[in-house]
Amino acid sequence: MSNLFDIQVLMRLIEIGHRLRQARQSLGLTQAYVARASGVSRATLVELENGLVRDLGIAKVLAIADVVGMTLKATPAPRRAGRDFLALATKAANVGFRTPILEADLLRAFLTGTVSAKARPHLRRLLEDSPPEMIRGLLDEIAGWSKPGRLSRNVEKLVRELDVDSKRVAAWMKSA
Repeated sequence: MSNLFDIQVLMRLIEIGHRLRQARQSLGLTQAYVARASGVSRATLVELENGLVRDLGIAKVLAIADVVGMTLKATPAPRRAGRDFLALATKAANVGFRTPILEADLLRAFLTGTVSAKARPHLRRLLEDSPPEMIRGLLDEIAGWSKPGRLSRNVEKLVRELDVDSKRVAAWMKSA
């Protein structure tokens, strides 16, 4: 089975991990097998597939892709037709703060249900002050990179931890 997909300049490592997981599962391969065959630790593979790996060399990504029968090809990225809700949300979360957080900080919070001390005020502001449409778009974007149900549980955890107004949450939580 040979799958070809383009790694576009704007493609995030999380998207690559998601596609690699799909390919591995479609072949019925275990994480342990793919990790051993590609020469990476199982923990690294788990982090990559779950969008939590912070940095991973291209050689390791290529080795994993080879084991699951995928070829990675770099091509120029086309102009995005839709909105990049993660970028929009990060900008909104940083308004009024001297020290900004990164997209990776925001994404990690939603994918893990935990938020770093430095990102807590940013995330609370985002969830409290942003239009429901933006939060719904953000959650829809992130949902494609998470296992079903996990994002909803993580959002509920963040909302409790950050003491976000429940009336605001009801407006956008339906789509998570």
